[in-house]
Parts: sequence; structure tokens; C-alpha cells
Amino acid sequence: MPTAREEAIQDCIEWLRTHEGFMMHSGVAYRDVDGNVGLYAVTALRAGEILLVMPESAHFYVDNPRVDARLRGMFAAARDLYAAAYGEEARMLGLEVVQLQLLLLMQRDGSFWEKYVRTLPPDMSSIPVFWSDEELYNLRGTQAAAVISTIRSEVAENYTKVIQPALRSLAPELQAPFFALPPAEQEAAYRRAVAWLMSRAHDRRDGGAQLTPLVDLGNGLPDGWTDARQAVNVEFRDVAGCPWSTVSAMRDVAAGAELVISYG
Repeated sequence: MPTAREEAIQDCIEWLRTHEGFMMHSGVAYRDVDGNVGLYAVTALRAGEILLVMPESAHFYVDNPRVDARLRGMFAAARDLYAAAYGEEARMLGLEVVQLQLLLLMQRDGSFWEKYVRTLPPDMSSIPVFWSDEELYNLRGTQAAAVISTIRSEVAENYTKVIQPALRSLAPELQAPFFALPPAEQEAAYRRAVAWLMSRAHDRRDGGAQLTPLVDLGNGLPDGWTDARQAVNVEFRDVAGCPWSTVSAMRDVAAGAELVISYG
């Protein structure tokens, strides 16, 4: 019996098949292992084989022409609010990431990326933006604690100074579903969007940020691995001027092995 998330991923694959150029190798499949969904080789794969082809139209980024045109004013408002709040200040969560958070918050029933967003994990409690003060206290004095504390502060500031007022710049019918939620659920939805981007976003070919359906299932290290360079066995390519991105095998991959991708 497939899990709810496996069903969502299968629905997403069927949606992706409607995009010209999409391809998923028959030797690649997704699996839910104790709640951790990943991509696996179901047959032996040869070095250099192309495993996924993702059309540009399916990539999740702010300037994608498939974005609802009614949201453009919200992105412009976010740009102005961000500039007014922070000026030239260097921040860990840049404007492009904040705008992408807004785009995630606007994905609901009937939206273009609805099928993809349903594949994202609902529980992101392991990501630092959801950590309690007590958990952060246990890291006191470390560089990690300083970085996490900075990110948490920026997340909170962005919510009040940019996210909420940018959402309120939308037409009433567009902002209503978000603001109809209880305040605690509004903030939880925002933090979940932040966590998804922190754990899954990668650079676009033009220097912005994006999420890529299915490709983001290849994140993480398999059990027992500590060296990312040894664990990575597939390569993601998103080349300027090309109408799609690809995932290909970097070396021979045995049947049953998890596919691990590095975006760096």
C-alpha cells in the first residue's frame, strides 16, 4: 500500500509527463523508507546515463512564465519592502529567497505547481528554523549556533517586515486564503516554506534560486555514509540556454543503491 507521500509523488510524475521533454529513466524509482523518501536505482545504471530530464517549464522559480501574472505586484512589493527594511545590508536570506517563499505560500488547490508542492515533506521539524530555544542552547558557543541564531532572527524579521505586508498587497481574493488561517498556522506555513527552501533550493543558471521537482528527492546521505564526495553518484546540470535540466549517473550505480545529488 503506497504512503500518502508516495501517491503525491506519483501524481507529480503524471503531471510532469504533460510537459514536453520530461523523461524519467525506467531504472529509477522513488521509495518511502521509514518516512524518508528518496530516489533509488531499481536496475544497474551505467556511468553517463541520463536518468531525469526536467523541462524548464516545470522548474519552480519566481520568473518562470508559468507564474500567475497576478502575483507580479507582490514580488515588486517584496523588493521595495526588502530594500526599505535592509538597504545594502548583507543578509543570509536574500531577496530572491524571500520572493520564492512568497511563491510557495501562494501554491494551493488549482495552482500550477500544486502537484509538486504536495510532494514536499509536511514535517520539517529537523530544520533549524523550527528548533526550540533549548535545542539551540545546547549548541551555545559554536559557530553553528551563531549561524542558526542569525537565520532565525532574519526569518522572524522577514515575516513582519516583508512577507506579511507583501501578501497584503495582493488582491483580496488572493490574500484571503492565507490570512483566513489562525495566526499560528500562518506563521507555521511560512516557516515550513523557509525550511523547504533551506533544505532543497539550489542556484539557477541565471544566479537566482529555484526548486526542481523530483530532483530534490536526491538530497541527503545514505545511512552509514559520512563523506559526501564518496556518496554522491549522480550529477544535476542546469545549463544556460538549454530548455531543460538533467540528472545523470556520475559512475556505475548498483541496483538498489540510493541516488545522491550534490548541488554544490
